[in-house]
Amino acid sequence: MIQATKQQAAADTQLTAITGYKHNAQQLNNYTQAAWNTAYASLWNGQTFSLAETEAAKEKIKQWLLQQRDVALAYSQMVQRILLTRLYLSNNCNCYAPIPTIWFDESNSKGYIGTERWMQQVQQIRMAKPLHQLVLKAFAEAVLEMQEEPTGKNFHYWRSYFAERNQQQMLNLFLSTIAWSKFSTHP
Repeated sequence: MIQATKQQAAADTQLTAITGYKHNAQQLNNYTQAAWNTAYASLWNGQTFSLAETEAAKEKIKQWLLQQRDVALAYSQMVQRILLTRLYLSNNCNCYAPIPTIWFDESNSKGYIGTERWMQQVQQIRMAKPLHQLVLKAFAEAVLEMQEEPTGKNFHYWRSYFAERNQQQMLNLFLSTIAWSKFSTHP
């Protein structure tokens, strides 16, 4: 009996290593929130979700980021994959993204997980043309910077960045994403 109790106590105190996580908790929260803000504004803008749905979706984002070796790179690629999904949906009028917890579910091959091949195609082209779809990377950086340091200077820099490059759709999405991040009822 005592032996079983000791074994149970040892089992209860075992720690699990989270591989690849090299950032502090605040940075992880910034990545998670910035990715969520982008996903919401890109795929579900104007829809209302419960607080439980929103929190569960953000937890899926956070868990996916934690599974990656380089969280910063994973964040950038996640946002780029969200933007690629937005482009796909805008070109295929009969398609839509299901609710966030389903779209971010790792077992849903038609959700976020299914966008991996799109990102691989972009990366393949970038090997020959490094500036290919650079606006996608810039968008990820812009939203993260506004999450970490939401100043007027940063806002105007990124607004000008998209405007000067004639990226009107990205500019509009940036404005929508930042407005959502600042004024949503449960970001």
